[in-house]
Amino acid sequence: MFNKPDMSAFMGKSIAHRGYFDNEAGIPENSLACFQAAIEKSFAIELDIQCFDPRALLWYKKNAPQVARGQLAEKFWEKEEYNGKPLYFVLTYMLTNVATRPDFISYKAIHKDNLSLNICRLLGAKTACYTLKNADELAYVNGDFDMYIFDSFDISQYR
Repeated sequence: MFNKPDMSAFMGKSIAHRGYFDNEAGIPENSLACFQAAIEKSFAIELDIQCFDPRALLWYKKNAPQVARGQLAEKFWEKEEYNGKPLYFVLTYMLTNVATRPDFISYKAIHKDNLSLNICRLLGAKTACYTLKNADELAYVNGDFDMYIFDSFDISQYR
C-alpha cells in the first residue's frame, strides 16, 4: 500500500537535509557545492518541496508517479498556534494518507512514538525522521526509522 515507487535504495540511508551544507565554511544549503559535498560523503540528498496541502501528494501520485512522495508530519496539534484548528489535527494524525498514499512518512524525530505513525508502520509504511541536529538526537531514534534526515553535524561519525 505504501511501497511505490521502489524505496529500497533509501532504506537505512543517512540523508543530508538540503545537502551537506556548512554556512560557516561558505557552503550554503540547497547549493551545488553542498550537493557535491553530500555525494562525496555518500549521503542521499533531501531537497524538499514544503507544502502541507495533501492535494500536492495527490497531484504527484497522478502526474509524476515515479517521484517518491513523502508526507511530512509532526505533532502540530500540540503547538499553541495550531491547537484547535481541525486541519492540524488531520495533519498530526495523517488522516489524509488513506487517499494520498505517500511512499514514505517523514515524522519529527522527537515525536517518534505517535500512535498514527506506529499504525502506518504496522501497515508497511517506510519512515524517515527529521531533522537530526546532533549525535544525541540520533541516539534517541537510532533503529526506529528506515531513513535518517540530518543537518548541522557529520552523521557518518555515528552510523
